[in-house]
Amino acid sequence: MTKLAPSLLAANPLNLEEGIRNINEFADILHLDVMDGHFVPNLALGILTCESACKTSLVPAYAHLMVSNPGEYIEKFGNMGAKAFVWHVEPDLDHMKIISLVKSSGMKPGLAIKPDTDCDVLKPFIDHINIVTIMGVYPGFSGQKFIPSTIDRVAMARGFSGRIEIEVDGGVGLENAPALVENGADILVSGSSFFNSKDKKAFSDKIRSLRRKP
Repeated sequence: MTKLAPSLLAANPLNLEEGIRNINEFADILHLDVMDGHFVPNLALGILTCESACKTSLVPAYAHLMVSNPGEYIEKFGNMGAKAFVWHVEPDLDHMKIISLVKSSGMKPGLAIKPDTDCDVLKPFIDHINIVTIMGVYPGFSGQKFIPSTIDRVAMARGFSGRIEIEVDGGVGLENAPALVENGADILVSGSSFFNSKDKKAFSDKIRSLRRKP
């Protein structure tokens, strides 16, 4: 079954509680996008908001850190009970050290990759992480149009490993979900498409019914 992970970033900012209720009822994962205004030109979801969301959530929380210094957030997300901690491969960081720290904090480590970054940069870390997040848009803002080449990038990442969870984040909707899953995606992060859907149960059922090839 494909897992649906709505991004809280796309929920009504004046009523995040309703957004979390919808995620609890219709989804599998709470996706928390954290932005620092440096790695991406926007600020989103502070630590207090994420803590409150984790306390209210009935489904596992996956943190996506679009920040320059992800190491500063590991202990905070571990303490709030997040199940996965994903940061970007692009910054010049000691990724192996961060992987070790994330595991020590009881979370699954994952690496995210921008649309214009060569997927080969993931290879040295594939055997040490649990999740690869393929960005379907340029990180920083919700509601962008899906980049079609993302589908091929999912297939490439799946070719690196049959074990890891592949997550697609950005521009995901019912029109591209089947191709993403067919090419190897396990988790679909859907923001605007999910929260703007008039029938969230039907949306969820269609996503969850998709099966990728073994």
